[in-house]
Amino acid sequence: MLFRSQDYVSDHANDAEALFMLGRSNQYLGDLEGAETFLKRSVAIDPDSYDAEYNLGISLLSRGKIEEAIDSLTKAVGLRPTLIEPHFQLSKAYRRAGHTELADEQLAITGRLREVDSNKTRSVVLGNQGNAAFAAGNVDDAIKNYKEAISIEPENGKLYYDLSLAYRQRGSASGELNALKQAEAIDPSLAIVHNQLGVRYLEAGDVKSAQDEFSNALAVEPEFAEALNNLGVLLAQKGNNRAAEALLRRAIESDASSIQGHINLGLILAAEGNLEAASKAEDEALLLAPANSAALQAKSQIEAKFKEKSSTTLP
Repeated sequence: MLFRSQDYVSDHANDAEALFMLGRSNQYLGDLEGAETFLKRSVAIDPDSYDAEYNLGISLLSRGKIEEAIDSLTKAVGLRPTLIEPHFQLSKAYRRAGHTELADEQLAITGRLREVDSNKTRSVVLGNQGNAAFAAGNVDDAIKNYKEAISIEPENGKLYYDLSLAYRQRGSASGELNALKQAEAIDPSLAIVHNQLGVRYLEAGDVKSAQDEFSNALAVEPEFAEALNNLGVLLAQKGNNRAAEALLRRAIESDASSIQGHINLGLILAAEGNLEAASKAEDEALLLAPANSAALQAKSQIEAKFKEKSSTTLP
């Protein structure tokens, strides 16, 4: 067994991760008995640890403890059913135990998973080629690559989002919207998709759907600066300046480099009559982007309101 001080082992007697690492160390050094001891203690503490269960199965298989190995490897498969290796090792254990049909079944699963893995690799390559084409301005090639990647991996919402960007660049509003809706249906956890749908709905005048999508984006990612900014602007347009201000301040806290956040906060503060704070917000935007036309225009409007206010307060 790999040497460890008794104090170290005692201090980590209830630490599943430390026991797992001790088991792996013994495995690497060829001490399979020591590995089995520590790995069994690890899975007893944390029965949901795939790594400990799988490596215990391997150690048991190497020691000829076939039935115990089958038990551990079956548990490992249950914990991570899409991984190839536990199915392959379980097929070996079944074969050594004389369970030929079960061995063949696991080997067939291994083959199917390898095919899926190969397809995903191809999908990633096509997606990357699409990204490169998009960056180079070759929108048609980008769309072609994204569509081919989607044909291989139709449940990948991010691919549909990338496709939506390419359609937007091409000027196809319907193509963009359809791709965004597909992305949302496939993967509702993509905050960026909800936000982009909100922008498109707002552009189309569908304020309710836009607000719903911005809220959906924030439900997934509460400090998503762009969605906070967009929802703040929408609420300001509806006359709810107080809620809008709170959202824009959160957007800036989340991303201090948000030029649009500073600009919009300044405009809302100005609308509320807080011209000094509004001017400071626009100054922050101009510090980030001195030539930003929207910030310069907002600053000019606020300065005009300052002059107007000063002239009306003169005796």
